[in-house]
Amino acid sequence: MTPDSTDFDAAAYVTVMAQVLDLPIPDDIKASVIENFCQIHAIAQPVIHFSFPDDLEAAPIFKP
Repeated sequence: MTPDSTDFDAAAYVTVMAQVLDLPIPDDIKASVIENFCQIHAIAQPVIHFSFPDDLEAAPIFKP
């Protein structure tokens, strides 16, 4: 399954992750946190959908 904008529920994600992390999110900022995750999801789409060639090999040592 490939993630895309239609299957990401930011409100559900924020709610579940706040519970998992035992991180209280005050009601007065929860909408902003959800909006930020919507933006993060949108910004990440080009990276998520970038395809690499099948014969690509990772470099064993990083040399700038």
